[in-house]
Amino acid sequence: MEQEIIIQATFVDKNTGKPLVGPTFWVEVFHKTGFQSSLINTEELGEEGQVAIVSNLETLQRLRPNIYFVLHRNDQVIFKSKLFKKADFLQGKRVSIYPFTRDFGPFEV
Repeated sequence: MEQEIIIQATFVDKNTGKPLVGPTFWVEVFHKTGFQSSLINTEELGEEGQVAIVSNLETLQRLRPNIYFVLHRNDQVIFKSKLFKKADFLQGKRVSIYPFTRDFGPFEV
């Protein structure tokens, strides 16, 4: 059985500190190798401005990808996160809980 990881982030309004919510907001998570970017997954923001994207832990831990988040409002990109280089999804820990969660946020937009 493949072990999953949940990649989490929260997006908040930088002026008010309140979560970005509504069906118009959605996030793409990419991993970048050289000049190429590959989509890991896409998800709408939840009620608290959060996104939780499920992926394969073993693959991501082996690749140690450079990942970044792209936030859209409707069809317009409104935020692109910094590049998290060689993301260590386990952060030096052994997996004891299933599924494992790694939080990369919050991001102020």
